[in-house]
Amino acid sequence: IVLVHGWFGFEKIGPLDYFYGVKPALEADGHRVVIATLDPFNGLAVRGKQLLGLALAALAATGSARVNLLAHSQGGVDARWVASQLPSRIGAVLTVATPHLGDRLADAMLGKAPGFTVALAQALAAALGRPVWGDLAKDPDLEASFQTISTEGMTAFNQACPDLPEVSYFSVGGRSN
Repeated sequence: IVLVHGWFGFEKIGPLDYFYGVKPALEADGHRVVIATLDPFNGLAVRGKQLLGLALAALAATGSARVNLLAHSQGGVDARWVASQLPSRIGAVLTVATPHLGDRLADAMLGKAPGFTVALAQALAAALGRPVWGDLAKDPDLEASFQTISTEGMTAFNQACPDLPEVSYFSVGGRSN
């Protein structure tokens, strides 16, 4: 099983465990578990290829016929892309809170949604620890991430990478106020 993160991308920072308790619980059930470390902010051209390499390495290291991908947020998009590249080697893709239909915040950050302001972009950039900017062109990695999960980006992705019969797909989501 490969656990795939969304933004920021870490296994553990001090007391913060990205997949809190998931890895030890799966290992206690006898599973081999790898935590992916992908570029924290980027698009499929970078993150997808990184995950593909990690999935192939996990398959080679374990001798397993298939790997399962358990992914959060943008990591779910990366996992679905990997499944489209290696359908005979992916057993299942389980996504948690993945923006399969696009993300309105990404649309706003790209200036493609009502209510977009430079102040919003600057506040989000600061919260993400990125340079404070009013123009995404100054942070191409973050822009690539927003392009990937935007409504337009996910519409194109869903057409290019439909679910395949060789792979089992599961999605868990929620809603908050």
